[in-house]
Amino acid sequence: MAPTFSIRTRDPGSRARTGTLHLHRGEVRTPAFVPLATKAVVKTLEVGEAGELGYDMVLSNTFHLFLAPGPELIERFGGVHRFMRWDKPVITDSGGFQVFSMGHGTVADEIKGRATAAQRSDRAGAILGIDEDGVRFRSYVDGAEKFLGPETSMAVQAALGSDIALVFDECLPFHVTREYTQRSTERTHRCPECGLTIDRDLNAALNVLNRAGAGPGLHNADVASRRAGVSLGRTCRDAPKAAYPGSRR
Repeated sequence: MAPTFSIRTRDPGSRARTGTLHLHRGEVRTPAFVPLATKAVVKTLEVGEAGELGYDMVLSNTFHLFLAPGPELIERFGGVHRFMRWDKPVITDSGGFQVFSMGHGTVADEIKGRATAAQRSDRAGAILGIDEDGVRFRSYVDGAEKFLGPETSMAVQAALGSDIALVFDECLPFHVTREYTQRSTERTHRCPECGLTIDRDLNAALNVLNRAGAGPGLHNADVASRRAGVSLGRTCRDAPKAAYPGSRR
């Protein structure tokens, strides 16, 4: 079935609403809190217990599952749902934020100027290079050089069997120029095309992560350009709301 969204109720005094995402493996009531099953496990719980508590969907992490145990193994088990024995929807992120956090340290490190030490090329997780094709970095598992790009990210999410897949993006540091942000945003715009075939094979909702940086017009232009679902994110969680005009409309 093609993913759809329906509105259940509206608040007449505001723009608040509740809705339902109709996905391949079930329905997700919105707004929704989605527990993290980062490495195909919800910490402190059996994943089935998350369902018993009333959660409709969990989130697994493309970057971490790409490094270990690997998408090939999970695919042989029948996808991430069978791998962790969860029969409801799963959303997978693209891996872009994890590449950022491994390479730049925490958001606090980046804001406070502590990123230099974190970016040493010999450090596990260090970013070795970013270009149109993707990102080269050192694995935090064994230090080996790895590559993750739009096609790789979508192929991993296809192997996992995601119900909502996110397009690979570059999670920008907070203190970058408008010109760099625009180039990065344009790269993200080009990413969905590489995932459309996989998207059809998955019966998944292909979402674009809008993480456009601070600067008048860029955030709204990013939203306006999308033809698929849009997941809103920020360059930095601590960035001022004024830097993202219109993002909450």
